[in-house]
Amino acid sequence: MDQGSEKWEFSLLVDQAGRVLEARGLFELYLGGKASQIAGRPLLSFFDEAERLPFLRYMARLLVRGQAEPVSATLRTPAVGIKRFSMAAKVGEAGRS
Repeated sequence: MDQGSEKWEFSLLVDQAGRVLEARGLFELYLGGKASQIAGRPLLSFFDEAERLPFLRYMARLLVRGQAEPVSATLRTPAVGIKRFSMAAKVGEAGRS
C-alpha cells in the first residue's frame, strides 16, 4: 500500500519502555479511555495475551532497525472486546521518550 492511500483509525506515541505517551484519532472508541487515562499505560496491556510475546519481539526489531514491517495484532479492550488491527511502527523523533 503506498503511503498516500494508507488509512489509520488511531495512532499512539510510545516510549522505549512501551508506555503510551500520546494518543490520536479514534483511540477513545477502541481503547475505551480518554487521553489522560491511556497516557502512561503499557501498550502491551491492550494486546491479547497470546500476542504479547510476539509484540515484544516486534518492538525489539523496531528498536534495532528503526522501523518494522506492518503486522496484524489482536487488541483486547473493554470498549470493543477482541479486534484485529493492522499496524505499522517507526522510531519517532529523538527526545520524545
